[in-house]
Amino acid sequence: MNKKAVLYGLMFLVVFGYTAYVIAVDGYTSIPYAGISSLGAFQITLDLVAALLLVVFWIYQDAQQRSSNPWPWILGTCFMGTSVPLLYMFVREQKSR
Repeated sequence: MNKKAVLYGLMFLVVFGYTAYVIAVDGYTSIPYAGISSLGAFQITLDLVAALLLVVFWIYQDAQQRSSNPWPWILGTCFMGTSVPLLYMFVREQKSR
């Protein structure tokens, strides 16, 4: 396993682990409400959505170039956020070896 794969794997574990913890403690619906609780929180949410849209477009193009189905990754990103692109990068690194 190369260094990139290890890094992506560790990042995925941290982000997904914290997301799972937040969902277990506060519930899934608390996340969107927190993102619109103030103007500052809404600005951060807009920035995250814009960044994830860029990532989704990249995943779509990259997966098609690799003759892979991008839709599970795109839908996963819509529902689980940044942990799914991190998992995509980990799997991508594993397949490129």
